[in-house]
Amino acid sequence: MRQSELLGRVANGAILRVTRDPWGRLLPSVVLAEPGSHGSDEVVHRWQIRKMMDSGLLQYDGTTAEDSSAYVATSAGLAIGNAWNRAKARARMAGPPPAGPAQGSD
Repeated sequence: MRQSELLGRVANGAILRVTRDPWGRLLPSVVLAEPGSHGSDEVVHRWQIRKMMDSGLLQYDGTTAEDSSAYVATSAGLAIGNAWNRAKARARMAGPPPAGPAQGSD
């Protein structure tokens, strides 16, 4: 999943849940849960989350990984997510591209 799409979904209310094993250790993935979707959560790899944290787009909802249950978007992350959502809405409003001859054909 693209970074901007993930942030757009978080801006729309999706939750990035921290996953742990039964002993409390962090697992190598995060669960993306959409509001109102039951059983259709998606797995996001932690390396992708780490990249967004290093870029200042996500942060823990607590002070450290140990006392957090989710990742939340920073103001920069929300700005990117909202921009993605607006661009997606504009593309839907524009409709499909016009049909025409294939490029490169004579």
